[in-house]
Order: sequence, then structure tokens, then C-alpha cells
Amino acid sequence: MRKFLIFTLLIVNVVFAQKELSLQECIEIAMKNNPDVTMASLDVKSAKYGIKGSYSGILPSISTGLNWSHNNQGEREFYVGGVKQIQPETSSNSYGFGVRYDQTLYDGGGWWNQIELAKNNYKTALVSKRQVKQNLTAYVTQQYYSILKAKKLLEVYQTSLKTSQQQLLKTKEMYELGQVAKKDFLKAKVQKGNDELNIIQQERQIKALKNELSTLLGYEDKEFSVQEKDYESPQSYQKEPALQTAMENNIELRSLEFQKKNAQLQYAMAQSNLLPNLSTNLSYSKGGSQADRIYSDFDKFWNTSIGLNLSVPIFQGFSTKTRIQQSKIDYEKYNSRIKGKKLEITQNIKDLIENLNTYNKMLEINQFNLESAQEDLRSAQEMYRLNSATMLEVLDAQANLTQARSNLISTKYDAKIAEVNLKYHLGSL
Repeated sequence: MRKFLIFTLLIVNVVFAQKELSLQECIEIAMKNNPDVTMASLDVKSAKYGIKGSYSGILPSISTGLNWSHNNQGEREFYVGGVKQIQPETSSNSYGFGVRYDQTLYDGGGWWNQIELAKNNYKTALVSKRQVKQNLTAYVTQQYYSILKAKKLLEVYQTSLKTSQQQLLKTKEMYELGQVAKKDFLKAKVQKGNDELNIIQQERQIKALKNELSTLLGYEDKEFSVQEKDYESPQSYQKEPALQTAMENNIELRSLEFQKKNAQLQYAMAQSNLLPNLSTNLSYSKGGSQADRIYSDFDKFWNTSIGLNLSVPIFQGFSTKTRIQQSKIDYEKYNSRIKGKKLEITQNIKDLIENLNTYNKMLEINQFNLESAQEDLRSAQEMYRLNSATMLEVLDAQANLTQARSNLISTKYDAKIAEVNLKYHLGSL
């Protein structure tokens, strides 16, 4: 019976155990399940087909077809030499087969720019997909570290609660022995209650953060937890190399540059509407009043034609000129947008590097503060035991230790989140 119970407990633990996910696993799951990535992939696929379709302007158009018609003519009167004639009702059939070839020879460069536009649209779609992936990676990573931070803070509050419980027991014993006043016992009890409240609030915070990450992962109604093998301190960055990397790789800047190229091509296509258009066509047809004339007597009942068409635009009511002016303005606006984005990137990189350097300095300071707070609490507890310190001093030392632990944990994971933001702007996430 005991073996059966142990086996049952093991099965239950396996079934209901939460899946522990590393950061890399979280990112991979999000890339697989997130609908934004799926839509971006479809946009890339569509743009790739667009390249093939863009060659329609330079390739010929060939069509063929069969036709049949039946005509009825009612009775008619007419005169020949003053003599009235009657033409009776007639009916006739007409059968035909034809092939037609159309080819644009010159359209002012419009076809070439259309092909280049399709290729650039494909590159733009690739950059957009990469941006979606980088955004998702940044969101998942930030949420991952936020959960780790919240879990570590929960551990701090749980440790603080254990200390409060131990202090409450000691204070209760001393109060019952008449060694301390009742107010000391009540203060110790209040501290324990505050620590329990902190734990409740922190557990709620963790649940909210996990729900947000679950949405990013597409993990509806699935239990999971995040894990961290070892904490890696953020690396240091130099301003000038970082700025150069950002200007070369920043995903938002790359996207703007491709959009500028699109605007340039659309401007060129608008200009081509002022130039002549030259096209040619060939056609062959065969048929007559009998169906067999389509597929017999190939030396008879046929017709061919060849045409050359030259169209020169003269005046279109200012519509062409207006489109050219508007497309030129749209193109030139991208110069200002790109300039503004570069200034924004420069400022962001400077601020993020300074922010990250500040966090690294804070890590050293907070580590020292933690060691000092631990010693202060130990000393306060010992002095209180010897009636050389008040309960208020002990509680203050305990609160300072909890705060020191919280500050160190917050700084560690805020530094990692700051590193993620910096890598995003560098285009290296």
C-alpha cells in the first residue's frame, strides 16, 4: 500500500509539475506561436511573389480564344431599277479562332522601376520581419527578467518573514518572562504581519507578470515557470563603437532607409508618365461561316495583323505633374526622417550606456550595503537580547536588511533589462 501511494504521488508530481523554461526556450516558443511573427512571414512570402509579378510589364502578353456567333436578319424590302425586291429572312453562323501577342517596347522606364520596387518591397518585408522578431525578443526578455526579479524579491520577503517569526518567538518568551514590555511584543507581531502582506502582494505581482509572458508565448492555460542557471552581469560598452554599430544595424533605421528607396522609385515611376510609350501587337485569326474552316484548309480563311503604337502624353489636366510633385515631396521627407532617427539613436545610445554604467556601479555599492545591513541586524539582535537595544532598533535593522536585499536584486535585473534595451537599439538583440 505504501509503495502504491509513493508511486501515485510521483505520477501526480510528473503530471502537475510546472515546465521550467530558460530565456532561450521562452524566445523560441514565442517565435513559434506569436501571430505577429506568422503575419510577418506571410508578408515576406507575398512580397516574394510580388517580384515575379513585377516582370509582367516587360514580358509579352499572349492570348488565344475561340468565338462563335449566330445572326438573324428579318425580311427586307429594297429596289433595283425601280423594281421592288423582297429579301427573305436569313440566318448565319460565324466561327473564329485567334492568337494575339502584345508587347510594351518602352514606357519611360516604368517597367524597370516597377521591378526594382518589387525587389525593394521584398527587402523591406524581410527587415519588417526582423523588426517584429527583435521587438518580440525584447518584450519576452524584459518580461523574463521582470519575473525573475519578482521571484527573487519574493524570496527576500519570505526570508524576512522567517526572521520576523523567529524574532516574534524570542520577544514573546522575553515578554512572558517580564524582560521586555508588551509594546515590544506587539511591534514584533506587526512586523510579522507586514512581511506576510508583502508576500501576498508579491505573489500577485508574479502571477500578473506570468500572465503577460504567457500571452507573448501563446501559452494559454499552461502552467510554467522561468529559470535562471547563473546570473551574468551586463557587459560594458564604449560609446563610439556602440554608436557605429547602431548606425549600421539599428533595425528602425534600416526600415526607414528601405522606405526611402521605395519613395525614390515611386518618384521615378511618376516621372515616367511624362515620357512616350511604345508598344507593338501581332494577331492571327482564322474562321468563317462553317466550323471546319477553323481546323482545315490552313491556306485559306485566315487573317493576320501587326501594329505599332506610339503614345506621347501632352496634357492630363495637371494630374501627372501633381503626382510627380507629391511623390518628390514624399521622397525628400525621408531625408529629414532619417536624420531625426539618427539623432534619436545617438541620444538613446548615450543615455542607455550611461544608465547601464550607473547600474554596474550601483551593484557594487548595493553589495556592500547588504553586507553592512546583515552585520547591523546581527548586532542589533544580540544587543536586544542583552537589553542594550530597543525593539525599534531591531526592527529598523531588519527593515534595512530587507531593503538592502531588495535594492541589490532590483539593481541586478534592472541592469539586465537596460542591457536588453541597449542591444535592441544596437540592432544586435
